[in-house]
Amino acid sequence: MLWLALAVPAHAATPWWDEAWTVRARLRVPNASAVALDGLPLLVRLGPDTVPTSASAAGGDDLRFVDASGAVLPHEIESWDAGGAAVWVRLSAVPAHTEDTVVWLYLGNAGAPDTSDAPATWADALGVWHLGEVGSADATGNSVTTSLGVPAAEAGMVGTGRALTQAGQGYQVADADALDAGSSITVSAWIRLDDWRTDDGVIASRRGGWALARCGDDRVGWTVAVDQGGGGGPWGGGPWGGDGELDLCSDEALSDGAWHHVVGVYDQRDGPLDPSGARLYVDGALVDDAETSDRLANTDDAVVLGNDDAHDVAPNAVLDEVRIYDDAWSTARVAADHASVTGTLATWCSAAAGDDPFAADPCGAADLALGGATTTTGGTTGGTTGPGGDPGEDRAPGADGGAAGTAGCDCSAAGSAGGLGAALLALGLGVSRRRRDVTARR
Repeated sequence: MLWLALAVPAHAATPWWDEAWTVRARLRVPNASAVALDGLPLLVRLGPDTVPTSASAAGGDDLRFVDASGAVLPHEIESWDAGGAAVWVRLSAVPAHTEDTVVWLYLGNAGAPDTSDAPATWADALGVWHLGEVGSADATGNSVTTSLGVPAAEAGMVGTGRALTQAGQGYQVADADALDAGSSITVSAWIRLDDWRTDDGVIASRRGGWALARCGDDRVGWTVAVDQGGGGGPWGGGPWGGDGELDLCSDEALSDGAWHHVVGVYDQRDGPLDPSGARLYVDGALVDDAETSDRLANTDDAVVLGNDDAHDVAPNAVLDEVRIYDDAWSTARVAADHASVTGTLATWCSAAAGDDPFAADPCGAADLALGGATTTTGGTTGGTTGPGGDPGEDRAPGADGGAAGTAGCDCSAAGSAGGLGAALLALGLGVSRRRRDVTARR
């Protein structure tokens, strides 16, 4: 009989969190930037290339994420089936200039209750819409969302997205105090389109406040209403009103049929020596910004996803993973969020018991010994396109799974081919598992 445990020692050996769970695997999350990423939602994709969902003894109910201190991290299962799963986990702390923030994934407890908790996972957000269902509820529980028309289901960037191709389609979120951003705001969305439907195609908007929308020649723009008098509301009616707006625009068109991550930020600061401003990011990179001495305008209008308040400017696009925050994301935070979703932030690692995790390669040997044989569980160097950057330099994670400024480990990027799941499936997962840090034994 083959005994198998997916494990990496955190120092000599990491104690098993709970003996009722029989399977575990390790995720490593680097942060080479000068900015702490506390509260970052990490997307964990389970499947044949990482950890198969069949490793669960309870259809996902037994899934747990545990940090290096032994604290259980909140998570939300967005989707789960035999082919794979998309799970969000809130990382309580990812310090700046760190190579090895460790998260343990535990499975294999048939009697475990479901602890998936969307509001706790998104505790830092004003609103989160995965758009997996026609009704598309706010995952934070902060607001009530009404579907406009019946947007068709399409393959999303994460799970299912919604195709917004008709004038009356979209989602309207009734005005609620929970959606008021205060002095700063971040709006994030994933979008895929071949051709904008109208000159004013909208991704998300709040009239009198802000809008992510088309910006000429099929580019994307971020418009923010500012209060030029220091109080009393926006001048010119806010977005699309003209006066009292900051208007940013990307350099490149987005109508190429590929998925793009679009983020608009308004950052309220203290004065002329540290001016406020707006920033627009596409696919994790800053593409436009502007400074101002004005404050973010307040508005009582509803938030509309995939349209405006008149419901006549749907973007002719597939929309997914829309989020609103009441703080201003840093450039490092935007880059990390993009890398989290694209699977280039975290790495899955497996090592033989006794490997030194503080060696040059903190992931260990990344080999899974099976009855005396050795099977490589990861790809080759994970960070080949991500090196560089002195300490303190705000660099984005590398595109090939490594973090900027750190050496790649011999393990697979989350979501890439050749991961732990491939080795497990090659053996068949009908194996007994023992709660020990062993590579394998017969």
